[in-house]
Amino acid sequence: MAPVVASFEWRTPAEFALQLGPVDALISTFGPFVVPVLIFAVGTVGYLILVALGRAGLVSGDER
Repeated sequence: MAPVVASFEWRTPAEFALQLGPVDALISTFGPFVVPVLIFAVGTVGYLILVALGRAGLVSGDER
């Protein structure tokens, strides 16, 4: 019969709660300031997409 080896790794609740992957590396490098910068960047890209769609005539802003 083969021996069974069980391994158990202790983790804190914080390690389970926040698993961000590459964003975690950015936060550890640049600090928490990167979070509002990322939100601003995503919002800017979204706005530029809406402007481009509006100029192409695919989205109309004067519907009432």
